[in-house]
Amino acid sequence: MIHDVTVPARLAHCEVCQYEWVTLLAPPRLPATCMNRECRSRQWNGKKVKRKPDPKPKIVLPKPVKLRHKVRGGDDDE
Repeated sequence: MIHDVTVPARLAHCEVCQYEWVTLLAPPRLPATCMNRECRSRQWNGKKVKRKPDPKPKIVLPKPVKLRHKVRGGDDDE
């Protein structure tokens, strides 16, 4: 028995070398570079928008306190 099946795909083209290819949308990630082995450019119509990394949390430490040591009984140089 024959069934009609629809496969989700995208027609992609590179902006640098004008190479066109069909990529399936079934894998969770799109290709990062052009599929043309001679080009491998990152400038194709499916390129991802780069996000800014999350800022690292700053550790706030208390201000340093100067400690003065008291000398008992004066100098003992003898």
